[in-house]
Amino acid sequence: PGGGDLQRLLAGGDLRMEIHGILLSSEVLWGRFDPSGAGDANERFGLQVTGGYMVIPERLQVLLRWDSYSGDGVSLEDHWVLLGINGWVTSIFGLQLNYVIPVEEAAANHQILLNAQIAF
Repeated sequence: PGGGDLQRLLAGGDLRMEIHGILLSSEVLWGRFDPSGAGDANERFGLQVTGGYMVIPERLQVLLRWDSYSGDGVSLEDHWVLLGINGWVTSIFGLQLNYVIPVEEAAANHQILLNAQIAF
């Protein structure tokens, strides 16, 4: 219902390398979305680049990440720097602590994120 069919095309790729406790990774995503199917498509582009180091092997990792997202046809463009710590308490339980810094915004919009992971 609503006339028109959503048409979309998505593409992406990622690279990851870990050697001697050093992590380098990157991911690129691109999408073209035409909500009405009438040819008025919008494009979106996302990119992340991450560097990290395993301070304590298999237990504690520090990370620095650059995130970028932009959209065509909308006034949306965001860039962030993330400082992170990943800790593995046991082989099945881990914690992630991230400090997110928006590049173009005031300090009031910074975020602290805490995630827990349980493997089963």
